[in-house]
Amino acid sequence: MTTEQNDKSLSNQNQTARDLTVSGSENPVNFVNTTEGTTSINQSRTVIYNYYYEKQTITTSTEEDIDDKLLCPYQGLYHFNSENAEYFFGREVFIEELYEYTETRNFIPVLGASGSGKSSVILAGLVPKLVKAGHWQFTHFRPGGDPFYALARALIPLYAPNLNETQLLTQTDDLSEYLKDTKKTNQLSKVFTQIQHNHPNSRTLLIADQFEEIYTLCNDEQTRRKFLDLLLYTFRSFSKQSSLSTVLVATMRADFLGNVLSYPPLADVLRNGDVKIRSMNSKELRDVIEKPAQKLGINFESGLVERILEDVDKEPGNLPLLEFALTELWKQRKSKQLTHKAYEEIGQVSGALTRYADDKFSKLKPEEQQQVHRIFVQLVRPGEGTEDTRRVATKAELNQTWNLVKKLADARLVVTSRTVITSETEENSGQETVEVVHEALIRNWGQLKGWMETDREFRAWQERLRGFMRQWQEMGRDEGQLLRGAALAQAQEQLKDRRDELSEKEQEFIRESVKFRDQKRRRNIVAVTSSFVLISVLAGVAVFGWRRATVNNWNTKIRNKFESLKDSFNSTQTWDTLVNGIKLGKKLKNAGWAKPETRLLGIDTLREIISTPGKMEYNRLNHDNEVISVAFSPTEDLIATTGSDNVAKLSKADGTLMAILGHGGAVYRAVFSPKGDLVATASKDKTAKIWKSDGTLVATLNHDNQVTRVVFSPNGDFVATASKDNTAKIWKSDGTFVKTLTGHTGELRSIAFSPKGDLIVTGSKDDTAKIWKSTDGSWVDGSLVATLPAEGNVYDIEFSPKGDLIATGDEGGKVKLWKPDGNAVKTLEGHEKIVFDVAFSPNGDQIASASFDNKVKLWKIDGTFLDTLSHADKVYSVVYSKNGEQIASASEDNTVRIWKPDGTLVDTLQGHNKKIYSIAFSPKGDLIASASDEIVTLR
Repeated sequence: MTTEQNDKSLSNQNQTARDLTVSGSENPVNFVNTTEGTTSINQSRTVIYNYYYEKQTITTSTEEDIDDKLLCPYQGLYHFNSENAEYFFGREVFIEELYEYTETRNFIPVLGASGSGKSSVILAGLVPKLVKAGHWQFTHFRPGGDPFYALARALIPLYAPNLNETQLLTQTDDLSEYLKDTKKTNQLSKVFTQIQHNHPNSRTLLIADQFEEIYTLCNDEQTRRKFLDLLLYTFRSFSKQSSLSTVLVATMRADFLGNVLSYPPLADVLRNGDVKIRSMNSKELRDVIEKPAQKLGINFESGLVERILEDVDKEPGNLPLLEFALTELWKQRKSKQLTHKAYEEIGQVSGALTRYADDKFSKLKPEEQQQVHRIFVQLVRPGEGTEDTRRVATKAELNQTWNLVKKLADARLVVTSRTVITSETEENSGQETVEVVHEALIRNWGQLKGWMETDREFRAWQERLRGFMRQWQEMGRDEGQLLRGAALAQAQEQLKDRRDELSEKEQEFIRESVKFRDQKRRRNIVAVTSSFVLISVLAGVAVFGWRRATVNNWNTKIRNKFESLKDSFNSTQTWDTLVNGIKLGKKLKNAGWAKPETRLLGIDTLREIISTPGKMEYNRLNHDNEVISVAFSPTEDLIATTGSDNVAKLSKADGTLMAILGHGGAVYRAVFSPKGDLVATASKDKTAKIWKSDGTLVATLNHDNQVTRVVFSPNGDFVATASKDNTAKIWKSDGTFVKTLTGHTGELRSIAFSPKGDLIVTGSKDDTAKIWKSTDGSWVDGSLVATLPAEGNVYDIEFSPKGDLIATGDEGGKVKLWKPDGNAVKTLEGHEKIVFDVAFSPNGDQIASASFDNKVKLWKIDGTFLDTLSHADKVYSVVYSKNGEQIASASEDNTVRIWKPDGTLVDTLQGHNKKIYSIAFSPKGDLIASASDEIVTLR
């Protein structure tokens, strides 16, 4: 075929991509997408082969401009491509740099943080620039689980034109096997030579997008290295030949650089030069925000761009959040203007995505929410030394919930597609697939982070199982590749407990492993039985001699262990010591050779441990990072714990985890409603959230800065939040916004409702507390009653049980008492440092104050000093039991101390290894919870 004939043939061909036939369009660059159906277009234009991407086009019409249906120039969580390149701004420097490299290099690695815009730079920047230069053709792939097949899929349209769909699949299989064949040499070079022969007037840009999938989705190390070697050998040979007919550009997340450097041949390529996508400067970010809207005649309200810039913080990973916020803001535009009010309503940059996802999730039925949980954890691959990444799941894996997957796709939370997952079996070709729309959702949606926290161990195991299963399939279902031993036992347990979350193929793999094990057992039973008698005789002789030699030694060791156990329990009374005692007691009970004196020592020690008075450790609740607070529900059936691991947990006292409540930052507080049916959480991620006690999200409450505290009103109808944005906000318990309380000039550290619910007091770093009042109880009319001066920051506020007094603890070491109208009553002096916590006794006749001067002080409400209770370090928390008969204090000296109201020390609870931030008595007073480091201890 002549060049002229070949080019003519190419210009008339139809390119089959998955289940659709696509050719050309009026755009200079056309993309194969996943919209179902067949589209006929003129392919005399340039095509990016094998590029599959579905994006919903957003149009909006406002009430004021009913005929104004402008396309949204922002892309949400989708990347830019050539079709919307006119709205792509801020990366001109990198586009020019990449363009210049195509003239001097044939392998261009592009590294950047997740969300820094790597794909957009290539598809909406470099590709259009090369199209404009002329004589380029493009093809695209993501490595996936089988990188050889993915590469073959990308090359076939250029290597072997004019194929129908069946031929395309067959030829792709053949080319994939050809590239894998280690007996051959220069396979890929030969393919590119043929492509150059087919298209002599064009250079080829091979786009390897999301190249980190070679590590996240390709689980076989040998396959990975063979593929990398194939690419490296080919493009090194091109370099030696000074050939630039084919250029490979590979985008990869920078946090996988360590994986790259661990393989020297690939590390050498990066040493020769890669392109690192840096964070944008202020001008570039301003262009991203302003210019797309300006092209369509839309303007920003004065000061809004500056406000958005401040929120973005110039972090590259925040670009998807920015783009998503701008997309949501675009929907709310009024009279060709984007406003501050609309920006606040969408949750701003930090909260827009979370708010959007939470809103879509909250509208689902409870049973659908449970299914969405299962869907999303299957779309996340647990990180091993790196952040979690997205995973492509097949319809077969999620078959029973596929209709819900489509609903999530309509909500733009996931992207569905149709692809070839593997070339091993014909039945796999053309499967429907789904993945999260962007990894920003994995990093920032608290709900998903909470689910992954709950299911991380299961998902890590499931990925290992899938690796074993693939190997079994690739080895022709070889029995030697089946599970056995502990791995099989664990798989059986997972099959029993979580069958619905395992695909049919995974279940089959486990069943086949069990079947093979049982068959093997039956084959061996005769041999085992026949040799048992001989073994027993020999063992009897051996045991007789061994027992005489070791019985005395064993008794000495067991007695020493009981003595050590007694000493340990007397000093700590921890759960671990009790458990060790029970284990040791069982061991002694089953020991037929134990001497009488050994048995007596063991019985006496265990009896002493069990009958020891005081607060013996009952259980432990765990977080993955520092625990910040703990609270009991009014009904005592749940315990809420919060931590720096970005979650709150709801647990039973026996340790049963009932729910994980996810946030995008550390969770400072969790409080129960008076009935215990709702939980509210306050977080560093600038939100508070309201949840049902089963973990179902009710509403997300947004601030402009971190939310430090959250409280319910006494009747449970309202929620009040305090924030570092210097405001408090009032909400109904269903999440409806009611009122913003403004007037403080510093961040808020504390907030409290009066017992009647008609007053709120806020404490701030502006050296004041403020009293607010609602006359009609609606809080719509919330107004300032009085400003209470303090000596430095106000760290805590408490109302007396009757509501007739307010106590504030401040940075100057003072406890001040006030009337509800703001009149000062008394200043309680005596502390030498910050008063961090104050508490009224249940009957209201006593006040306790905890200070960084290592002291707790007790006072009568008339100001009479009663006693000083001492710790060895700062005291963070002080609480009364519900009946008022005990006081507990928590300190940086790693202890909780229990006191009587007269100051008598009752008990010192040890066992924590770090400072204790928070303590709580259960409503019945039979348990006390203390939060320290990564654990909450129940006694």
